[in-house]
Amino acid sequence: MPDWWSVGVILYQMMCKSSPFELPKMENTDNLDADKWKDKQSEINNERICSQEIKFNDRANHYSADLKDLVMKLLTRDQQTRIGS
Repeated sequence: MPDWWSVGVILYQMMCKSSPFELPKMENTDNLDADKWKDKQSEINNERICSQEIKFNDRANHYSADLKDLVMKLLTRDQQTRIGS
């Protein structure tokens, strides 16, 4: 069975040329060793994926509303209501 969430992420990236979950540039990381930095980055990434509102950037303006709707349905966080589940 395909991972429909990943299909949605890939379609979003193809449309917008960016991730639907852009990470902010981490500041004050000079004092962190590589493992702590990686753990912090992973924590921020998980928080963003679970809570960030997904928005299309200007690059997606020329795509149809139907395609945008499909991508949003694929990126639904609740697996029970996600299209394809």
